Amino acid sequence: MRARFVTAVAACAVACGCLGDGAVDAPAPDGAIPGRPTTVALRIQAAHNGDTLFLRVRFPAGDGDAQHEAWRRAGGAWRLEGGGFRDRQAALDGDGDRGDVTRVSVAREAELSVLVDDPASAGRLLNFQATGCFGQCHDMQRQMPNWRSSDGPRPMAVWTGTGKGDLWIWRGQRSALAGFADDLSFTPAGYVPDAGESPFTPVSLTSTGLPSFVFDPAGGGGFARSWTALPDPFVFDDRSLPGFPDALAIDSAMLLSYAPADDDAVPAQVLALPGGSRADVSAISLASDGEWDVVLSRKLATGDATGDLQLTSGNPYGLAFALHRDGADGRDHYVSLPITLLLDTAGEGVTAIAVAGTGATTPSFSDEGVFPVTELALFLPGVTSFDWLVGSRTTREGFLRTVDVVHGGAFDVASAERRCRDCHTVRAGEPTPPVEDAGPLDRLVLRRGGVFEPTPFFEEVSP
Repeated sequence: MRARFVTAVAACAVACGCLGDGAVDAPAPDGAIPGRPTTVALRIQAAHNGDTLFLRVRFPAGDGDAQHEAWRRAGGAWRLEGGGFRDRQAALDGDGDRGDVTRVSVAREAELSVLVDDPASAGRLLNFQATGCFGQCHDMQRQMPNWRSSDGPRPMAVWTGTGKGDLWIWRGQRSALAGFADDLSFTPAGYVPDAGESPFTPVSLTSTGLPSFVFDPAGGGGFARSWTALPDPFVFDDRSLPGFPDALAIDSAMLLSYAPADDDAVPAQVLALPGGSRADVSAISLASDGEWDVVLSRKLATGDATGDLQLTSGNPYGLAFALHRDGADGRDHYVSLPITLLLDTAGEGVTAIAVAGTGATTPSFSDEGVFPVTELALFLPGVTSFDWLVGSRTTREGFLRTVDVVHGGAFDVASAERRCRDCHTVRAGEPTPPVEDAGPLDRLVLRRGGVFEPTPFFEEVSP
């Protein structure tokens, strides 16, 4: 078994959908990346010691997925390489309305996002237990049906205008190498980082067209690396992480006579140790034999009432997961339906087993008789959005967007009469069928646009 690394120092758009259009129940032929499964399974275990929650998640993803984006000099200019499959396709097609046409290669680290909700809190995410984080994905977000390149990033946000979730994002390179997951909140303003120092800082281009950081040549290897000889993992840091190359500000590099040349490449992020409340979620990560094994740990009560959901023994909490792998970003990630974290409570979900001790000493999850494994299937959501799910007709700049099809359960979802699980399984053949079987999501959502299909734009008419 080949282990990539161990460190010890987590988005969502849950699709739900009876299409209600009478279409043949079969995946679109070009609806997925060739060789990419329509579903993947997370294996989840949990424990707590009265002080700290431990969440172990295992999922299939190549260890090469840990490499993030990079700046590369070609034709006398620096360009950002990497990003997801959709940006690459936009670049190949020269279609700026579909994505970033400057990114011609694929390099996107694996990311695991965990969204935590307190159903008993007045500040809970609306209808989270019914639809998970799907209610936050709307048609005007990036790569969705009503988006235009002029709109910019338009990240996911709590569109009801109320409520907040605790969001932990484990990134195979930008946080895991420092031994952490990034700690944020999911709010009406989008993703809001907790207070404290970030585990990474983007490398941008200066006014003179140069990357703001290059390699410190004092560590050997010069100011840049060849595009074909990037280190693995491709990274440098602010001198706070032992064992990784150091970054050097471009002004200092130019004073040392750095002369940029074609094929020079530098990382697109400067890594660092996170600080403050943003460093509340520690991560131990291991990649081997095509699987990531990640253990996240966080104090039940962090003391940060603004940034963190305080967890209390005896209460159930909502969980939803998203997984980026295969170099995908944007809407092309895998998503889950919501599940319950049982913290000294009975019910169906992920049970956090009480163990002795205090502090962050990770329990041995290897005994699955003591720490039962919950398998959770994730699926590709296509271009499914909350607008489509509830059959809304949204306006854009004084025009009304036409609706291609209406979700068959739109009224029940909009009125909170039904959960996604009341009508759908994730995969065909699951042992417990829903009350009204409207079909498995892994097949239905592909009819809403797969990874290589263009984002559908609709006709707009005056309202």
